[in-house]
Amino acid sequence: MRNPLLILLIGFGLLGGAYAEDGATPDTLATLQQRADAAALWSLPGWQKMLHMEAGAVGGGRSAVHSAWFFLAENGRSDARAELHATLRAFVENQTVPARDEKAACVFGLRWRFLDAHLDLQAARVLTPDCPRRAQWWQALNPERAWLVFPAAYLNSPASMFGHTLLRIDGTRGSETSPLLAYAVNFAAQTEAENSLVYAYKGLTGGYVGRFSVMPYYEKVREYGRIEVRDLWEYPLQLPEPVLERVILHLWELRGAGFDYYFFTRNCSYQLLTLLEVAMPERNLRQGLRWRAIPTDTIGALDHQGLLGAPRYRPSMGTTLRHRADLIGPDDTGIALSVARGERDAEALPDWPAQRQARALDVAHDWLYHRTQNGPMDRDTGVARARGILAARAGTGVRSDFPPPAAPATAPHAGHPTARLFSGMFSGEGGAGLALGLRAAYHDVLDPVGGYDQGSEVAFGEVDARWDTRGDRLQLHRLTLVQILSMSPRGPLFQPVSWRVQFGGRRLSGVNSRFGGYLDGGPGLAWRFGQLTTYGFARMALDAAQDLEQGYSLGGGARLGAAWETNGPASLLVEARSRNALLGGDFERHQLDLGAQWHWDRTVGLRLHAYVARQNGEVRRGLRLGITRYFDPGYAASPEG
Repeated sequence: MRNPLLILLIGFGLLGGAYAEDGATPDTLATLQQRADAAALWSLPGWQKMLHMEAGAVGGGRSAVHSAWFFLAENGRSDARAELHATLRAFVENQTVPARDEKAACVFGLRWRFLDAHLDLQAARVLTPDCPRRAQWWQALNPERAWLVFPAAYLNSPASMFGHTLLRIDGTRGSETSPLLAYAVNFAAQTEAENSLVYAYKGLTGGYVGRFSVMPYYEKVREYGRIEVRDLWEYPLQLPEPVLERVILHLWELRGAGFDYYFFTRNCSYQLLTLLEVAMPERNLRQGLRWRAIPTDTIGALDHQGLLGAPRYRPSMGTTLRHRADLIGPDDTGIALSVARGERDAEALPDWPAQRQARALDVAHDWLYHRTQNGPMDRDTGVARARGILAARAGTGVRSDFPPPAAPATAPHAGHPTARLFSGMFSGEGGAGLALGLRAAYHDVLDPVGGYDQGSEVAFGEVDARWDTRGDRLQLHRLTLVQILSMSPRGPLFQPVSWRVQFGGRRLSGVNSRFGGYLDGGPGLAWRFGQLTTYGFARMALDAAQDLEQGYSLGGGARLGAAWETNGPASLLVEARSRNALLGGDFERHQLDLGAQWHWDRTVGLRLHAYVARQNGEVRRGLRLGITRYFDPGYAASPEG
C-alpha cells in the first residue's frame, strides 16, 4: 500500500506544483475554458488575427505562421479554439515555451492581455510572471510614435520593383529630432544570393519564408538611400498609445516566427497590414488586397482609413547628388569628378571662392562614397582618396549650404490607382470594333506620372480583348504576363544601362493571325531632359505561333523613342521599332508608333494609340482610342466613419 500511496502523493504534489505559485487550482483552467467557450472567444476577430488565421479556399482556414513553436496546441495552426484552450493551460500552469526559453505569458503578452480583458485572469489568481527580457527590449525601443516608410520602386532589383513598406518606431530619446536613432520594423523574405529568375520563381510559388525583424533605422536608410539610391517617404501613423503598445507586444510574440511569403500577395506590405490589424482588430485594412498587395495600394488602404498624416520626403544619395550637380553646373561637376577619380589633386582646385570649392569637394566626396559603397571602386583606394578630399574640404573653412532637393509634387499615395480598365474602339489589320482591356497592376509611361518613378514601366496581368464586328468574333489580342521598362537616365554622375523585357501571348498580324507566346526585350540607354526621356534599345523578339512559317520566329532590331511624362494635362510617346528576321522564316516588321493620353484626373484619361507599319513589304495601319479608368482595390470604410 505504501508504494501506491507514495505515487498518489507525488501525483498530487506535481499537480499542485503546477498551480501553487499563483494560487490557481486545477478547477481554474476548466472554469476559464468553459467561460471562453461560452463567449466563443476563439471566433472573435481579435483572437483570429493574433493567430494570423486566414480563410481557406474550400472552407476552414489556417494560420499564415508556420513556425511550430508559435502554437501551443498540436493542431493550433488550423484550430483557433484548441489554441485558445492550450494558451489558457500554458498561462494557468506557468509553462515555458522551449524554443524561446521564456514563460508563455512572457512570450505571448498580447494573448495575455486579450484573455485577461475577457476572462479577468488576474482575478482568477493566474500568475503574471516577471518578463525581464521583454522589459529590456521594450525599454530599448521606448516606443512613442510610429511611421509608415515607403522606399520608392527600384527596378534593378526584382524584389523592389513595386517599392516596399516598413515601420519606423520613434522612442522618447531624440528620435523625433534625429530619426536615424529610431528603430525599423521590417518584413522580408529570407533569400539567398540567387539570380533574378530563381528569385522570381520562388517568390511567385511560395518558396521563401518571410520574417519580421527589428533593427536600427539608420541601417535601412543606408541600404535604401545610399546603396540602392531609393528615395524614402515617411508617413506618420495616427495610432493611439494603446494601439502602438499592442503592435510592440505582438512584435515580441512574432520574434523569429516564419510566414508564408508570396511576392504578389503575402508580401512585406500585406504582412505589415496584418500586424496593424492585430492591434486594431475592428478594422479590415486588408480588404481588397488578398489577391494582390501592391505597396502603394497598402498605403492607400491606411490613408483611406484616416491613419496617415502628411508624409515627409527623404531624398536618396543619388537624388541629392544629381540636385547638387545641377546647382554647381556642368563645369564644376566635371572638376569634382576628376578629383573623385584621382585625376586631379583635391588641393589643386581653381582659385575659386571658398564656398564654391566646398561645394565641388562635397560633390566629389559623395560621388566617391557612393561608388565605394556600391562596389565599382576598390574600398582601400576610395577611402584613401576620400581622406584627401575631406582634408581639402576642411581647409575651406566654410559650409557648402546646399539647399535640399525639393520633394516631388505628388506623394506615392496620391498617384493614380494601380488597376486599370480600358474601353473603346479599334481599327486596323483586317478588323474593326470594340476594344476592352484590364490591367491588374501597375504603371506605364502614358499613365499620369505623379507618385511614380519617371521613365519606368511595370505591368502585370494585362489583357487586351477585341470584338471584331467585321468577323463577328471576340478575340484575345494580347496577354501581357510581365512587362518591365527601366529608362534610367545617363548623366555626368551616373551612366546606368537601361533595359526592357516583356512576355506573354499576342497576335503578330491582327485579327486574322493566330495567338501565340512571345518574349521581347533587350538592353538600352536613356537620357532625360526635364519631363522628356529619350531612349534607344537593342531588341530581340521570339514568337511562337501556328501560322508562322516554321512555327516560330526570332527577330532582332532596335527600338528608338521619346516619352514625355506628365501628371497633366497629357503624356506622349513616339517610338520607332524594327524587327529583322534571324531564324524561323522571313517575318519582318518596321513600325512607327504614336501614343498619347489626356489626363482628366488621377482616375480617368482618354488614350490614343496609332501606328503605321511595313510588314514583309505590306503597309499596315492601326488605331485604338478609348477611356482609361483607374480603380482602387475596394478598401474597407473606416469604422469611425
